[in-house]
Amino acid sequence: MSTITSDPRARDAIIGRIPLGRAGTPDDVCGIMTFLASDDAAFATGAIFAVDGGMTTL
Repeated sequence: MSTITSDPRARDAIIGRIPLGRAGTPDDVCGIMTFLASDDAAFATGAIFAVDGGMTTL
């Protein structure tokens, strides 16, 4: 089975389309999860938070 990381050209092509110019990491997701689990997000309801490096802006 092939993965995206096994082909450097394919990986570079995909990352080249991400507005922030890099692949996401678990830490990128942990930041929003920590916020949503905190009291700081107590008044946030029905919101959608895209953690996608800007892909939804395209």
